[in-house]
This record gives sequence, structure tokens and C-alpha cells, in this order.
Amino acid sequence: MSEQSLELLSTGLFILMVCLGIKIVNASDLALNVADNQVVVGNSAKELKQLASQLSSQAEMIKRKDKAYQDLADVYEQSLAEAQGYERLKSKIETIRELPEVDGIDEIESGIYSTESDLLEVIK
Repeated sequence: MSEQSLELLSTGLFILMVCLGIKIVNASDLALNVADNQVVVGNSAKELKQLASQLSSQAEMIKRKDKAYQDLADVYEQSLAEAQGYERLKSKIETIRELPEVDGIDEIESGIYSTESDLLEVIK
């Protein structure tokens, strides 16, 4: 082979090595991006599971309160018709007062929106 052919061959091999090096660097960046996205999705799934549990607890409390208020309304209607109804009415009011307050709905909603935002960033 001539000297010029060897130079062209070595230049071509050098360019090939540089291109392969760039591909390897890009593949590493892609792998890091995929790993980061997997972490975000995993954390989001855990967060959504926790928020769903909290929301379920609050929904159950709302159902209990709704039933208690419905019972109160029924007893109130009956108390208007009978003399002993007042004592039953007081008992139902006391039952409602003893139920815990529904709280944390705003925080749960905020957590859901925050998690949604994180997931949308991964999708982009």
C-alpha cells in the first residue's frame, strides 16, 4: 500500500473511532435520562398510591357524615310528629359532633397535581 492510502485509511479509522465515541457518549446520556425517568415514574406511583389511600379515607369519612346527617334529618322529621323525638334528635346531633372532621383534601389535591406535573415532565 502506498503512504497516501495508509494515511487515508488511518484518517478514516480515526473518524470512525470519534463517531463511535460520540455514539457511546450519547447512549450514556440516553441511559441516564431513562433511569431518571424511571425514578420519577416510580416515585410518582408511590405518591399516587399514598394519595389514593388518603383520599379513600376521607371519602369514607364523608360517607359516614352524610349518613349521620341523613339520620339526623329523618329523626328531625319524626321529632316534629312525636313528643320523644327531641331526645332522639339531641342524640343524633351528638353523634355528628363526635365524628372527626374531614381534612387534608386540599393537600391531597395539591399532591395529585404535583405528581401529575412530574409525570408530564417525563412524557415530554
